[in-house]
Amino acid sequence: MKRTKRIFAIFMTLALAMSMLIVSSAVSFADGYTVTIQKDPSDKATHSYEAYKIFAGDLKDGKLSNITWGNGIDQSQLGDLATAINALRDPSATGYKALTADSSASDFADAIAKLNAEDDSATAQKVASALGAALSSTKAGTGSATGVSGLDNGYYLVKDQADSLADKDGAYTRFVLQVVGADVTVQEKASVPSVEKKVDDKNDSNTSEDATTWEDSADYDIGDAVPFKLTATTASTVHDYTKYHVTFQDKQSPGLNAPAKFNVSVDGTSLPELTNTVGQKVSGTVSGAAVTAEVVTAASGNTFAIKVSFEGANGAKLAGLDSKAIVITYDSVLNSDAEIGMPGNPNEVYLNYSNNPNSTDDSEEGKTPEDKVIVFTYKTEVNKTKEDGSKLTGAGFTLYKKVMGTKNADGETVYPANAKAGSAIKAELAERNASIEASALENNSYYIKLEMAATASDTSIFTYEGIDDGTYVIVETTIPDGYNAFKSEVVEVTATHTQDAGEKPLELTELNGGDRFTGNVTTGTLTGTIKNKSGATLPSTGGIGTIIFYVLGSLLVVGCGIVLISKRRMESR
Repeated sequence: MKRTKRIFAIFMTLALAMSMLIVSSAVSFADGYTVTIQKDPSDKATHSYEAYKIFAGDLKDGKLSNITWGNGIDQSQLGDLATAINALRDPSATGYKALTADSSASDFADAIAKLNAEDDSATAQKVASALGAALSSTKAGTGSATGVSGLDNGYYLVKDQADSLADKDGAYTRFVLQVVGADVTVQEKASVPSVEKKVDDKNDSNTSEDATTWEDSADYDIGDAVPFKLTATTASTVHDYTKYHVTFQDKQSPGLNAPAKFNVSVDGTSLPELTNTVGQKVSGTVSGAAVTAEVVTAASGNTFAIKVSFEGANGAKLAGLDSKAIVITYDSVLNSDAEIGMPGNPNEVYLNYSNNPNSTDDSEEGKTPEDKVIVFTYKTEVNKTKEDGSKLTGAGFTLYKKVMGTKNADGETVYPANAKAGSAIKAELAERNASIEASALENNSYYIKLEMAATASDTSIFTYEGIDDGTYVIVETTIPDGYNAFKSEVVEVTATHTQDAGEKPLELTELNGGDRFTGNVTTGTLTGTIKNKSGATLPSTGGIGTIIFYVLGSLLVVGCGIVLISKRRMESR
């Protein structure tokens, strides 16, 4: 009788230890008994449960006696179950007798009871895993979040239905062991990871923008390297796993080149640089676990995928990795396929992740929702006209973009290789007799030259595609014959786009180019008109005027007449 009481007490301890699921629901059992599973607020998945009867017996006064196998155990698996339970026992203990496939249900129950497993201990979880591996196909009851009925007195294992959360945003519950003889309530304890994507929005012309600003949108020049950051936060239940992974599935728009390399860190520990080639991997150690980051084959339609895996030493559960940040940073070059204006160049990421703590490997996966950012770029369009507004051909324009420098290791300011000082550009333009306002190009600033091209269909329209916000100088570098040069101007291009989306759409809301250009957010075009005045005809003094031309003309006419008359007289003779 004492042994029976002890077995029952241990079962109750295991039941409390293992009753950690994720779902706000109730699993109801027949005979008026209900196991209520309280859902964790962070769990968004809809679970569907099933119950298996491990041990049958008589329940009286809170005691389980006459223990036999329930129909939820596949007795052909008893040999493996015996091996798993024996591995948890101390063979030097008094009265130790190894379990075999022929051992009775009572013998198994007695061996489990003598493990003295504490609440929610690793040993208790291993018992549940061992029993879960020996389940038959016979379910004592199935149901959904509202309950499972048809159960009588006994000892049960409750679990999520197989494949019910495959490729969904959810995680399977840890196995629940429960003696059923009264209504009980258990609290699920499972979670899923999260992921977000950000882009650094930097204005090349603004020297005060030294800090990195990670946002949901940005604008850049075509040809720029655009910095991105992916951040995943592991589940709060990683400690339930022996193996765990998250796989970043990243999808870039055609306007961005695939990155060449990645920087990966886990809980602040940086791994070696990772090259973007499928099969390439780097490794490290975090919180005693082996960590590997590997470039794997991306899912269909995606650009690249990086799998970050964790494995406990010698099959141990993972510790110290709950709710930890995994950060991946990389640069992608904005290319000539980039969309100008709206809808921009969207990029998104989602995670595949380990979602079954009851599995011996990490092959079963869930999937998070996508998180998206967007990159914008714009174009300028100059309409060249005469004073009356009619088209004027033969001109040429150049944009000069102001760029800020960066500090090197020696504290020196370094500018892009293709940038020139404003004073040097002034000197070049002066040699070409181009008109420049004194303040247009600052002597202490650097600029990059952007050649505007005339359109093939209309050579009075000049465009430049692929600019971002910033400070520009527009210069007429080729002046049509007979016309005066347009004086160069400073143009401040400004744009407003969604910085932190939340529930809002990612979009470009404003685009301006000062007094010179009018912005269109849909086309991303900054349009302006530049008129040229024709050269003036000015009066002069001291010349001989037009009289001499009249005199000479008269003399020429008289002379021709004389010659003609003389010729006719000669012919008549």
